[in-house]
Amino acid sequence: METNLLNIKKLFFLFIIMLVGLWAVINLEITGIVSLIAFFALLFLFTRNYRSGFIALLFLKPIIDLAWDTQLFSLGSISLNLLKITGFIIPFLCMVYFAMTPKIFKVNSRNSGVLLFIFINLVSIFIIFFDSFAVGNVLGGLTYFFKLLNGFFIFLALPFVFDRHGDDVLIIKTLFYSAITPTVLSVFLFVFGGYNVTVGQDVKRFAGIYHDAGGLSINAFIGFTVSVFYLQLLNHDRGGQEKILIKKLFAVLLIAANLIFLYLALTRIMYLVVFVFGVMWLILYYRKYLLVLTLAPLLVLWIINNEDFRQRSWKEIRAIEEYERSGKQDKLFRFAGGGRIYMWQDAIDVIDNMDVNQKLFGTGYGIAAHNEYIDIIVRTGFTGFIIFLIMLARLFFQLVNNRSTSSNPHFKSLNLFAMILLLCFCIMSMTGYTVSQTTFGIYIWSILSVCLLFDRRNISFNPVKPAT
Repeated sequence: METNLLNIKKLFFLFIIMLVGLWAVINLEITGIVSLIAFFALLFLFTRNYRSGFIALLFLKPIIDLAWDTQLFSLGSISLNLLKITGFIIPFLCMVYFAMTPKIFKVNSRNSGVLLFIFINLVSIFIIFFDSFAVGNVLGGLTYFFKLLNGFFIFLALPFVFDRHGDDVLIIKTLFYSAITPTVLSVFLFVFGGYNVTVGQDVKRFAGIYHDAGGLSINAFIGFTVSVFYLQLLNHDRGGQEKILIKKLFAVLLIAANLIFLYLALTRIMYLVVFVFGVMWLILYYRKYLLVLTLAPLLVLWIINNEDFRQRSWKEIRAIEEYERSGKQDKLFRFAGGGRIYMWQDAIDVIDNMDVNQKLFGTGYGIAAHNEYIDIIVRTGFTGFIIFLIMLARLFFQLVNNRSTSSNPHFKSLNLFAMILLLCFCIMSMTGYTVSQTTFGIYIWSILSVCLLFDRRNISFNPVKPAT
């Protein structure tokens, strides 16, 4: 009898999946269908085993992101797509794991800053709710809160889920393979002309499979940096030389493709972070001081004189001309920085008008500042902002200490990689959202988790077997 009931449950589950699949085929485009398949695969693997579930999460998240513009259904004024739904599901799955794991979670110097920042965000949301009972603001604050939990909960969970020998390399390789999908799709669309193009202030930018060039830039940066580190990992691989050569060639091709997409996206902050990453990697890892001193100025001169870059920067010149002509500062702010200076000024005015309680603990919800630091001040007040800066500083100096005290070359290079990424993270936060950008958040915090929370004894790459 129990077997029959179990079969009925399985059949009912399959029936629901078939109905959803039929609805998807009728109502969604191919990207939505593929993303929906990835979403159900993610849930299925989590129910079987948390280890396979987290691997699937790191691998499938960029595929789920393909459905950024595929609306599934609406609840009142709130429209939901798979990207938003996954943003809520991931923290939930992590919390279920924490509740079910028999291991005791301990607060230590490595995770205390992250936990404190999570707590202050929650406090800010509760304060605004009890202060004004503004349901809309609370929902906005909770949406942001769940977004930042994506990366932070991954950071806290990975050391418990992956505690086997060599698991750090497994995660790096998984992130590398997950970056292949958006890159290959962007190449396909670029070759056959099916890509998205955005136009702003008479400037055309390549957006690939995303709704704006910023999304393409972030994923291209992820693909570029992970490919660079994966290429370094292959130097320690003890597999067959022919297979290693093929892997290296593939990694080089991904690096080249992502650099091309970064160039076509014409996102100046990404030009800067890629330049910073490349210079620091060449100096600190390869010790190529003379090469950097030679190539860096030439690269800067080429970019400045490049016609596409000049077109992208023309609005800055026009902003100055408008200001000189009219004498109005808002003309300068509206055009300069893609309008971001105008947004920053509005956000700063909001901060100036906050009462003492709000300046301490924030409003609980953000503002479209396109600057993570300013947005954090609005959301969590100066208390949350200071905690955020302390958290970043502690993480950075822990990475520096790990690199200086370790004798393991792989562990040293991994910590160097995370140091440079964390610096790039801080730079990117000046003109956009990084904490609440779920794909980039999962990516950066997974790397930091590998470096900071893994036991050093687990660091290896295809260790040599002892002679028999």
